[in-house]
Amino acid sequence: MPSPFFNLRLLMWRILSLVFVTTVFVDFSLPLLAQESELQDASGEEPSGGTSGKSSATSSLFGDLQIGPLLAPRIPGMDDLRPPLKRESNSAFLAGRPAVALELCFGNMVTQPKKAVAEFEGVRYSAALKRPVWAIRWGVSLSVRGDLGADYGVITETMSPANRGGGLDRNDISSDPNGNEIGVEGDALGGAVGDDAAETEMSGALGLVSTVVGELFSQRFTKGDFGNALSAIQPPAHLTEQPAEQVRETQEEDTSSTSDGTPSDSETEFVAPLEDFSSFGSGMEPFPMWRPGIVYLGSISSEEALAKAKQWDLDFLLHFDVVIKEGRNGTVQNVSRCRLFMVSSEKALVVSKGLDSFEAAKAGTVPRDYVNEQVSSLFTVIDKQIPLVPMPKLSAEVAKRRVSSLFSGSKRDRMKALAEVRLYQHQGLLSDEDVEKAFHIIGGSEALKMLYGTTQDQIDTVHEWVTESFEVAAE
Repeated sequence: MPSPFFNLRLLMWRILSLVFVTTVFVDFSLPLLAQESELQDASGEEPSGGTSGKSSATSSLFGDLQIGPLLAPRIPGMDDLRPPLKRESNSAFLAGRPAVALELCFGNMVTQPKKAVAEFEGVRYSAALKRPVWAIRWGVSLSVRGDLGADYGVITETMSPANRGGGLDRNDISSDPNGNEIGVEGDALGGAVGDDAAETEMSGALGLVSTVVGELFSQRFTKGDFGNALSAIQPPAHLTEQPAEQVRETQEEDTSSTSDGTPSDSETEFVAPLEDFSSFGSGMEPFPMWRPGIVYLGSISSEEALAKAKQWDLDFLLHFDVVIKEGRNGTVQNVSRCRLFMVSSEKALVVSKGLDSFEAAKAGTVPRDYVNEQVSSLFTVIDKQIPLVPMPKLSAEVAKRRVSSLFSGSKRDRMKALAEVRLYQHQGLLSDEDVEKAFHIIGGSEALKMLYGTTQDQIDTVHEWVTESFEVAAE
């Protein structure tokens, strides 16, 4: 039974609470009552009842309380729960920086493994490359030789025997003779937009061949045939609906995420917002992006293209050889072939059939059907020899041997190596001690900072490593 002293304290607490509530109510209500009284005196109206003044004042008090702003997001983008490096990766890809995007994607897996479950589950295996793959890296190049005038005599949709050789002027290729626009539509290609200059050079030398090959490549890239890390990236709806300068992202670290990578209710650490989260890596990208998933190395020989592709760690190269010939009566013949190279071995896996502008212009020939037929063998080989398959199930011993083989890699590949270590940890093949040891061997104290540091330390270290990897490749 409570003591009399306890009951007295309880009574005093209730009295003080009542006095406080009454004081707050009076402080808010009296000014409103006075204001309403002045308005009534000025209008000459009398209240309809003895309590109507108080009732009106109370209604005004609570009617003026706007709770909408309390329920709205504090700043644009606060509903974006993606980790900071994931946001940076997506933004870099949409801005046409696929190499930077992939490195940042690895950085997100390294620093936020619990929020990168989709990436770990989406990894595939490449028999051709003999390693796990998140995204096959593609390049395209071309070399043009022959009688080079303003008209390259490219194949177009509307070719006929009467206008053969009168292809698109390489200096004016924004549309074909019928006014149909030639270019890369960003919305049709996953939200990322290709480089205009790259598209101009490719279309200027190849015409419809460039369009068809680009479309066939994009179909496979979008389906994830070449990896899932970049192929599904789309602009977030809440970011595309607002001016870019109004979007400010807040970074947070979730110390106890759920198994699917979503933030839990545990305490989070907030770091300084990124003022422009899409700017990192600007100026570092070695090549412009022709289409999403494939970069343009330039109008160079196949030997030069392979050297550049190997320097920048590309996996496969499409190289077009274009020959321009002057025909009778001022006509121009354009003959091209495409070779598929595996960059590491510099071996040509297949050469397409010749694509001849004179053949495409013959009566009864549909130029687009002709181009599709001539490049069909090229994409047959791509579909058969470069498929990605589900990751095979590994034993812990095999995983450890694979990790050991990563220890001798260069600075260029450190981030990718640590991402692979995280993959095997996600699969339960490496212990925390194994992971710590691998991080220390591959990257020393800096790598351990990505393992145990604050969110800001992790982001800064990833940025430093990505920058260093591009500097090393450029040497």
